[in-house]
Amino acid sequence: MKRLICLAGLVFALGVPQFQSIAQTPTDINEGSRLEFDGANQVFRFKWWARSGRTYFIQHSDNLLNPWQWVPAVESGNDSIKEWAFTTTGNKFFVRLKYSDAATSNPGGDDFDGDGISNLTEVQQGINPFNADSDGDGMSDGWELAHGLNPLINDASLDSDEDGLSNLTEYLTGTDPTVSGEIGASFVATELRVFTPLE
Repeated sequence: MKRLICLAGLVFALGVPQFQSIAQTPTDINEGSRLEFDGANQVFRFKWWARSGRTYFIQHSDNLLNPWQWVPAVESGNDSIKEWAFTTTGNKFFVRLKYSDAATSNPGGDDFDGDGISNLTEVQQGINPFNADSDGDGMSDGWELAHGLNPLINDASLDSDEDGLSNLTEYLTGTDPTVSGEIGASFVATELRVFTPLE
């Protein structure tokens, strides 16, 4: 499955004059993305050319110091201009457009990264829909959510049910990190004996 990412980092200060609108076309780089300030409504309007066959995700940030935030929506391309409006209390605003060209008939319901969570649920929860293990702790985002763990925090070494097994060990052995004392099907206790030849 081929995934493409298009980044459009745009910065504008509040109170800037109205931008001259230029029509987007299918051949514009970065999907023809534009951020315009609508002074009459005091909102930023983010527009791009949404190509058919692509699924779009939007992220935003007020300062680039904190993590990017996902807009809780998934957009299908249909060879037309898409638009989202944003407000901010900051003096800067950044927007980033990402897309996938994975074939889909249900962009919000599909699971592009195969972690067991739909694309729409991931962005609604602030989880990366392009990475099955958003926090890099060795446990899939879907498994973490299903077991009450946070897929945005590395909690692999924690022992949520205090049974002596880390969350990662419970993930690898197929046990529940919220139920103490389970033994997983793939977890086998072994005793290692070392024999040395007699001299």
